[in-house]
Amino acid sequence: MSLSLADSFAGCDALTVDKIEEKSIKMPRAEGSRVPSTGLSEYEIFSVVEEMGAYPLARHFEGGFERNKHLTLEQVIYPYVESCIPVMVTIETEGERHGLVVVGHTFDRDSWWQQAQKWYYPYLKGDVTWIPSYMWVPDFIVHDDNFGPYLSVPRTLLAATASHVVVPIPKICNAFLAGFEAESLVAGYLALPDLFDFVVNKTRTTGLWKKPLEQLRGSGNRSAQIVLRPLLVSRDALLKHVKESEFSRELYEAYQQTNLPAWMWLVEISLPELYAHRKKIGEMIINPSCAEPHIHTGLEPLLALRILDVMVRGHNFRAPLIIPDIYPMPVLLHSTFEHG
Repeated sequence: MSLSLADSFAGCDALTVDKIEEKSIKMPRAEGSRVPSTGLSEYEIFSVVEEMGAYPLARHFEGGFERNKHLTLEQVIYPYVESCIPVMVTIETEGERHGLVVVGHTFDRDSWWQQAQKWYYPYLKGDVTWIPSYMWVPDFIVHDDNFGPYLSVPRTLLAATASHVVVPIPKICNAFLAGFEAESLVAGYLALPDLFDFVVNKTRTTGLWKKPLEQLRGSGNRSAQIVLRPLLVSRDALLKHVKESEFSRELYEAYQQTNLPAWMWLVEISLPELYAHRKKIGEMIINPSCAEPHIHTGLEPLLALRILDVMVRGHNFRAPLIIPDIYPMPVLLHSTFEHG
């Protein structure tokens, strides 16, 4: 089970209930609102989030608004929950809407259903060609002020009843690029022929790991069995992960020397049978400050990547700066990033 940690909610100030009520009372009243009220409006929630030192990322699922764009609730909230950022989700009940705070999730080691859904029920995971890592999440862990903390709710039930989402993203992260956007970017990079040629030509594990290489080549197709897991991490946390995961000294020093921002999207790359045991074959580092408009102007968000036993800093696959791992076998057994 993975739970969001208060210590990881960096750069934000906790507000007491009294301070939240005081802040909301000073706000302009929406038409039809009452004081005292039974809860905060969306605008009031936004203002409180900003008062904490975060900026609100909002998504609306009411009436199928986001779903019409092939975007699922899990795609939106999972990267942040996995990054130890609590997410507010409003659900529709028979009486009225009610707010929950998603603080973590469970994990299922099975790998059959995750792959089968891609064929039998593709709409369940949105319009994507990869297998999202949230497919291994049977339940989210939520706080409900009516029933208590750390309660388990099925992922599919939460997705079916959600109407609104507010993610309080710490401002110090400069994360203008959403988690699902970073994940989609990585899927696009994996489908590049240059990237596949780079891996095949440089890796020393081609014979042993022919299947993952073939999956990389087919990552743009719905038959691909590539798993992607996005999470927002600090530079210090990434370097600690690389150091403790038995990467070679060369790879560790390469990450140290890479010009990385204070916070970044770490998108891990795996296969179903490996991810079920929390293992991966690589990762890509995405600049979180590269919002979609910047990408369209040519600003490249890819900062670094590692696949199998080689790493590239930057995105020039035709002239890459390659740092080979001197231990080709252990590199295939690296664990996924876990918040400590």
